[in-house]
Amino acid sequence: MPLKKFFKSIDHFFEGLTFLSVTAMILVVLLQVFARFALPKAPSWTEELSRILFICSVAFAAPIAMKKGEFVKVDTLISILPRKVAKILEVVVDAVICAFICMVAYYAVDFVKLGSIQSSPSMGVPMAIPFSAMFIAPLFIGLYGLKKIIEGAVDLKK
Repeated sequence: MPLKKFFKSIDHFFEGLTFLSVTAMILVVLLQVFARFALPKAPSWTEELSRILFICSVAFAAPIAMKKGEFVKVDTLISILPRKVAKILEVVVDAVICAFICMVAYYAVDFVKLGSIQSSPSMGVPMAIPFSAMFIAPLFIGLYGLKKIIEGAVDLKK
């Protein structure tokens, strides 16, 4: 059961970060719209920050989507297959997703390193910070994918 508690805490962590980043993005965009119409000059950093917050919100929400099985998929074939064959196919698909996501995480490390020598033009933030979303998301998508593979394999034995 400690593993269940671990995943539950990760769920809450990513759900909270998703909520915060989406809320912050909405507030920043509202500030930008307000500034364009009500102030003589809109702040330049709002566009950049909203882009970074959007990237972060996607990176924080993607692992939760993997957990809940909410990635886009065509389940027409799965729905007509016998239950056991459909379960096997779902485990295979999750394994392929995990393999792909591990490759993305591996190459994302170089991407984050590249960001460490760059900074954003308006805010001066090291680009390694927003680029790290390209490592964090696949890392936890892979973790949830591995969990789904194990759960699917256990379910197959029943």
